[in-house]
Amino acid sequence: MMKSSIKILFIFLPLFFFSCFSLRASKNSEPVPSTPLPPLPPEGRLKLLKPLSIDWIQGDRNAPVVIIEYIDFECPICAAYYPILQELKRKYGDKLSWIIRHNPSISHPEAFPASMAAEAAGRQGKFWEMVNLLLTNQKEWSFKSSCTEAFLQYAKKLGLNEEQFKKDLQGVEGIPLRKRILADCLSAIRVGVDGNPNFFINGEKIPNPSNLEEFSTLIEAELIKRKSDKS
Repeated sequence: MMKSSIKILFIFLPLFFFSCFSLRASKNSEPVPSTPLPPLPPEGRLKLLKPLSIDWIQGDRNAPVVIIEYIDFECPICAAYYPILQELKRKYGDKLSWIIRHNPSISHPEAFPASMAAEAAGRQGKFWEMVNLLLTNQKEWSFKSSCTEAFLQYAKKLGLNEEQFKKDLQGVEGIPLRKRILADCLSAIRVGVDGNPNFFINGEKIPNPSNLEEFSTLIEAELIKRKSDKS
């Protein structure tokens, strides 16, 4: 009997601690526990680090350089990288494509709702436009329980169907969007993402560059590599 009680204690004690930790987050958040998933074999990891059918992508999925960014929209560092990514797109044009995957952190209580806002806008063809508003106006809604009001204002600014946006953001219509975000979060765990932002260039994880020049150097090296592979 004593052994059974001890086993039950060990099963439920971690759940209790995680529940207490989760309660610290805002009621807006939908945290994703770090599920102990088995490591992916190299071929499985490589598949996840290529453009997927569900990915949001700017540019040609067959571009010589593909950047995958795992992002938390409430992360100040992610917001700081946004203009750098925009400049890289302008600089390299068709040679570069950029994929965003959601990775909202439990330490940022409005990150999950922000991802939901991006996905809800995406349903109406304005994913990247919403991403732009979320990242360039991050201080307006970050760590504010009233963040939904800001998101609704952004939807209005983008000319979205506001009623549909609100249903997608808060109602049962948004369940597929939640699943979509959680799929990105699970892929982040499987490929070894350890924070936000995390960048992968053509399937290889890179240290976060300090500035535009460092990012450009990595891209130039990849372009040279691709050119030599073809010759």
